Amino acid sequence: MRIMIEDISVAGSAFASNEEGDTVFLNKRIVDRLILEGGEILMAQCIPNYEDKRHSIPWRCIRAGVLDDLPSASTPLAKPKPSIGERIKEYMSSGDDFEAGMDEFMSAGEISDALSIDVDAVQKYFDSDEGNYEILRCYRFKWI
Repeated sequence: MRIMIEDISVAGSAFASNEEGDTVFLNKRIVDRLILEGGEILMAQCIPNYEDKRHSIPWRCIRAGVLDDLPSASTPLAKPKPSIGERIKEYMSSGDDFEAGMDEFMSAGEISDALSIDVDAVQKYFDSDEGNYEILRCYRFKWI
């Protein structure tokens, strides 16, 4: 069946919809192998989901491949997933202090926690876009 990836969970699994509007579950192994990010259209081999989950998610994918051809004009496309940089910029510029004209400093760890993004990915983004961010050296008390 043809499915469209709608959401990637924090755990790395994904949820899609088929042409009938039913929800399809894809495990992390499939998501990682196909490097899915959301919005992709796949040709999937699906089976009925486990009985205790079937009422909310009727299908689970056991094999899938990305379709090379573009979908027809009648197929609705998912809104593109914002990049890590877009998510960070939106988060950092949306606080009350920022709107009042005050600067707010945040660590990569704080942003990682707030946006549920891996801290290494946040730091990698900051390292690649140093011109748009001020780097500060900070210290904190070390409890023994």
